[in-house]
Amino acid sequence: NLFGQTGFDYVTVNEVRDELAARIGKPELSPRSDWRGPVSTGAPASGLLRIGPVPLYAVDPLVRRAQPLQDTADAIVAAIYLSPRTAADQQLAENDRVRVEQDGFTAELPVVIDAGVPDGCVFLPQAVPGSEALGLSYGPVELEKRNA
Repeated sequence: NLFGQTGFDYVTVNEVRDELAARIGKPELSPRSDWRGPVSTGAPASGLLRIGPVPLYAVDPLVRRAQPLQDTADAIVAAIYLSPRTAADQQLAENDRVRVEQDGFTAELPVVIDAGVPDGCVFLPQAVPGSEALGLSYGPVELEKRNA
């Protein structure tokens, strides 16, 4: 207690634990909970849902400008990644140009078919060139095929 404040004379974490136990008592633990999830998840009832994480090499200005990092296989480019089924449902093929709209904002990007994307979802990373005009990382989106 370098500042001589009262109530700060603990030497070990065990002393803190023991005082808390004396003041609070033993907690009542129960495996059941009265908590219930929300009625609605906010996901669209129909349409496509954007999955938009920030990729590893897009987290800050330094790594975004580091060309050697951007040239690695881990760097993700802005594109509309779709599962084969979703692409077929939307009548889209690899490298088609698509206009994506989210919350009134739009961007035009190429399609990439990726079996790792869940059906009904659009994997469209955030913080990469080409995606900056769009809205939230996660939310409903609309796609429109552009003429080649």
